[in-house]
Amino acid sequence: KKNNTSNGECINDILINKFDDLGLSYLLISRSHASTTIFTLINFLDNLKTKLEYLITNVGFVDCTPKKIDIIQDILLQAQTTFPSFVANVDFAEKFRLSSGEMVDLSTLNFEDYLENCAIKIENYCENIFLVGTPVFPSTVEFKRRRPASFHSQLKVTNTYLSLLNQFFKCCHLIDVNPNRENWNELILDGVHYSTEMHNVIAERILGNLL
Repeated sequence: KKNNTSNGECINDILINKFDDLGLSYLLISRSHASTTIFTLINFLDNLKTKLEYLITNVGFVDCTPKKIDIIQDILLQAQTTFPSFVANVDFAEKFRLSSGEMVDLSTLNFEDYLENCAIKIENYCENIFLVGTPVFPSTVEFKRRRPASFHSQLKVTNTYLSLLNQFFKCCHLIDVNPNRENWNELILDGVHYSTEMHNVIAERILGNLL
């Protein structure tokens, strides 16, 4: 159990307050690894060795976005811990200049062929699964922190993967968190981090599906 320390302004705090009000028991894990992906979740469940009645997760959010090769290698290592024979396509995405001025190669990881295996693994530990989708803002939205050109299209790939993953589960709910609003710059601060308003939108969608 995690105590509320940030005045109810983020998704975690909103859910914690609601679960506490209902007297529910829960375990909340927030970014347990620098590159938290679906393989991080599976490795965590393998080590937890506990059957969960409900799993609510937004893993998948960063799985498909373009990354530097060292982060790709970290994800591959996590995947190979889960699936020793894991092989996936690492596709070059683009060259991108970081805020430091350094020019780097960015790549994406294609592991669609392993989604069914991932679902089987997760379902071994979870009775009811809630997959939180990724908000996909219009490509015309500009943020102060520039994102790679391939970033936007890869957010769509994330939701495609979640939809495919959803089909392999027996009892799964895919939660659409797109806000149906036009003030994207007020909702997603830099393409990744959410404003208080967006935290509330997502928390409401989760609770609406769960309760």
